[in-house]
Amino acid sequence: MTKELGQEERQRLSDICVNRCKGRCCSPWWGVIYYTLKRPNIVQNRASLKKEITSSINKRLDRIRSGYVTKETPPRNLFDKPDKFNVNVENVRINQGGSVDIEIRAMFAFSCLYLSEDNTCLLHPTILERDIRPHHCEDLGTPGAKQGEKGFCRIIDAAIGDDAGDAAIDKAIELEISSSDEFYLDGKDTLDEAAELVTEQVMERVLKLAPDEVAAPSTKVGRNEPCSCGSGKKFKKCCGA
Repeated sequence: MTKELGQEERQRLSDICVNRCKGRCCSPWWGVIYYTLKRPNIVQNRASLKKEITSSINKRLDRIRSGYVTKETPPRNLFDKPDKFNVNVENVRINQGGSVDIEIRAMFAFSCLYLSEDNTCLLHPTILERDIRPHHCEDLGTPGAKQGEKGFCRIIDAAIGDDAGDAAIDKAIELEISSSDEFYLDGKDTLDEAAELVTEQVMERVLKLAPDEVAAPSTKVGRNEPCSCGSGKKFKKCCGA
């Protein structure tokens, strides 16, 4: 909490987080990354596209997991593999010259390894008497943070807003739960399923934008010939695997 808040107000906001919201933002904790996957040409090889998408999602997943670690020596990861992958294509652009920009929103639902069954944070300084939490944990529920900014929490925002009160807080908690549950239910269980969905979305959009390019016939590649994706590997050990 910010230094401007008195002890009584800090305690009130903390009680809302622990007793009313019950740490919903950490159960699950959503890691969200927007990024653009750039390709030099129109997508024709579906298998190579899926491999590229899988790799790009995995890189973002590793970035989150490696970034959210405790401030210890050695550090400990807060997350293992995600419970759900909610990955979707936001936009596909075919540029002049034929290059393609694929805008992707990757959301990962993590179970924090240090959250108890009653959603108590086992790394919280009130429990450990020292703060080893990652910076993102310290920033959670920062009063005054706007939506989209670091530390924003719609429940705390409702608790200190112009319409602050039980009704506003309950509405914010309900929205937090419903939106999280919706993203969770729409998510995929595995990285492969998520990559398959994104690949399908890209192919559909490219087909609409450039049907002649996608429909153009391609030469069949033998299993022992170099893969058409340009990896340098044999087709049977690359896109034909």
